[in-house]
Amino acid sequence: MLVHYGQTSDILYYEKLDIPLPELEGLQTLTVDFHSAVNDEVVTHKIRLPKQHTVANVFDYLRTKVKLSHPNAELRLLGVCFYKIRVVCVSLFNF
Repeated sequence: MLVHYGQTSDILYYEKLDIPLPELEGLQTLTVDFHSAVNDEVVTHKIRLPKQHTVANVFDYLRTKVKLSHPNAELRLLGVCFYKIRVVCVSLFNF
């Protein structure tokens, strides 16, 4: 375990989990950067949702956590992979 590319190391790095491993394996962790139109700041949210949830559940979570510029604001979710925009989703309902 302490051999990496043929070199041995005497350092072992580990992460202490805040929830049990079987529960964590059933969740999908998303990092969402919310760019606010109200005050031009970017807030990062780490979202853990069950793997079977959809994009609508991400919008539901964000609606409870962020301040929108007006009540009927439209949210867009951009999926980025290797510095390229892959998926664009628009909220299907008005807040």
